Amino acid sequence: MTTHWFYTFGKTPQPACYLLPDGQAIERSFVLPALLDRGWPEVAAANATFHGFVTNELKRPIQHPESAYQGQSPVEVFRAQLEPGLATRVTRTWQDPDYNVDDRDLGRVVDRVLSTVSDGDVVLIELTNGLRHVTTGLLLAAGLLRTLHPGLEVRAVTYADFSSDPVPEGVETQLRRASRIHDLAPMLELFSWAVAGDAFSRSLDPKPLIELLSRWHGALNRGCHEGRLDGQAVGAVQAVRKALAKVGPALALGWPRDVAEALARTRRALGELIEGDAARVLAELDAAPAAHALRIAAGRLDGLTAVDADPDVLDVERLRFDLDLVEQLRDASRHGDAVRILREWLVNATLLAHGEAEGWLDHTTRQAAEARLWQQTHVTELGRHWAKVTALRNAASHARMNASHEARPASIATALDEVPAALRVLVGEGWLLAPLRWEPKHSPRRWLANALSLNMIGSLGDRGRLTVTELQLDDARALSWESCVGHEDTAAVLSTLLGRPVEVRRVTVKLEGGDELLVAQLDGPRLPAGARTLPAGARFRWFLVSFEGS
Repeated sequence: MTTHWFYTFGKTPQPACYLLPDGQAIERSFVLPALLDRGWPEVAAANATFHGFVTNELKRPIQHPESAYQGQSPVEVFRAQLEPGLATRVTRTWQDPDYNVDDRDLGRVVDRVLSTVSDGDVVLIELTNGLRHVTTGLLLAAGLLRTLHPGLEVRAVTYADFSSDPVPEGVETQLRRASRIHDLAPMLELFSWAVAGDAFSRSLDPKPLIELLSRWHGALNRGCHEGRLDGQAVGAVQAVRKALAKVGPALALGWPRDVAEALARTRRALGELIEGDAARVLAELDAAPAAHALRIAAGRLDGLTAVDADPDVLDVERLRFDLDLVEQLRDASRHGDAVRILREWLVNATLLAHGEAEGWLDHTTRQAAEARLWQQTHVTELGRHWAKVTALRNAASHARMNASHEARPASIATALDEVPAALRVLVGEGWLLAPLRWEPKHSPRRWLANALSLNMIGSLGDRGRLTVTELQLDDARALSWESCVGHEDTAAVLSTLLGRPVEVRRVTVKLEGGDELLVAQLDGPRLPAGARTLPAGARFRWFLVSFEGS
């Protein structure tokens, strides 16, 4: 038996106080040294083999002037935080074999992990802050390990979510907030089949999957150990099914045929399970991780009676099924999941209405549909509902983050009564069956933001341009705008300066020709938590950015 540590880390280390899964706390700049220092989990670290997936960029000196480690490379910082004996062992694994993966080397990461271990081994994976293709490769490998090596134990899969928990009493640190380390290993069996599909379906970006696992960590852990699962699980099963609908790209990496067939078989089985024939499905499924996932799914699908639509086809029946699911999630008080599915419903309806149902699973096609909905916000029926659902999504996501949102759950539930009912009327009228070719004229808008990002710029045409004009505070006060300021402290300070409330709205803005953006750019020290006025030495500079389309 061999213990293997597979790990990666990021290029911008900063001191952090980590809260380990067992309640211990320690200040370090990387998760792996923190875990090894505190002996969590209990493994023979001194006899372990370390496999560091380290990019060439991590060997270059840090140049950022505000970094606590300016002039050192992340690799040097990492070694310095290990015990001397472990530092020597880690250094050797970097050189022989050489794990200098680059930004596109996902296949090599997966192959290294799957080919290095064998039955009877113990595997631990640390994936906080790694380059996305490396982290995705580690997640893919973790999801497939127990299928290819049934006798292997995945002891821990760790990820620090950088939430802002208070530092426990008695911990010697100058830091005020702590980052919690999650162990995702208990959930791997449920998600082992979703990892491959989800990782590829999001342009190889593992962050949404990691956040998904972390968010459901508590509920799934309790359910696995106590033999029950609560209503929080419904969304997880739907996420698994959606992810499994996109396992095709896995074939391009040359997975063994039996693995690809197992993925497809599990996807079909989940659909059949929702239709109610759980006993036959479980009896026929021979892959242990998939069977375990389906048993959990069966418990979580209690009360879901809607017949599933074909996962590969976008039609009116799928729209009706998804509205049924929204209402069932709403009745189970799973407002966040209901809003998320409602938002995807509007994208699907837009694609169907414009005759683009064939490519409805394509990422680029869906992005174009979202952009069309933003343009139609004040023009079409779907556009008006898009604006409502976008606001609902942000309200549901942040309902418990601060006291000002205490009244939101009731309003969210009311909206989840009204919006699906209105959408059912649209489907019932049959207008979605006739493809629409009309594109509405864009209605110019002016937004207030605390920064301008290139991601905010939509289509400006071949000869579009933007103009930036610096304003004074009095000029800014005279303008009208809609807020897209997402930070509560920033909104509070801007409210004081502008003399009127600035709403906290975490919305996605796409600026088109005719739009304007009033940018309040902070110059000086960062705003402290709870700020209502500017700290000494800080000011806001005001810019009006005008977007002109061709």
